[in-house]
Amino acid sequence: MVPHLTTALSGPWMDLERRILERMPEIERWLRPLRLYGEAGAALQGLGVGEARNQESKPPQSKASDTAPSETLHVVTTEATRIAAERGAATVGTLDVLRAVMEHYGADFERALEGHSGTSVELIEQLAARTASGGSD
Repeated sequence: MVPHLTTALSGPWMDLERRILERMPEIERWLRPLRLYGEAGAALQGLGVGEARNQESKPPQSKASDTAPSETLHVVTTEATRIAAERGAATVGTLDVLRAVMEHYGADFERALEGHSGTSVELIEQLAARTASGGSD
């Protein structure tokens, strides 16, 4: 996996990063930032989900979402908002977003997670433990 290229420059570097991200499976584009931030990041890292996929794993053969990227974003944020409201939270946290992504992609998310040596069952256990301990970002 190529690290995120952060630069104040534009031009070739920005174009390179755009092309790399376009080739990355859609679910990986969600996992990448979620792994780095908040309680979701702690849960994913607790499973050993890293930047790179497991060497033995095959790249996910998951299809893109059935919706356009802007619609997928709307679906995921709406679901994350509902999840946060159900737990009585005033704000949406990264755990809510992660759960919404899991629900939206279903079996495709499971395959992507397996490529990082984790399973949804293990992740749900991590999420439950973090939610029970008051974690919400």
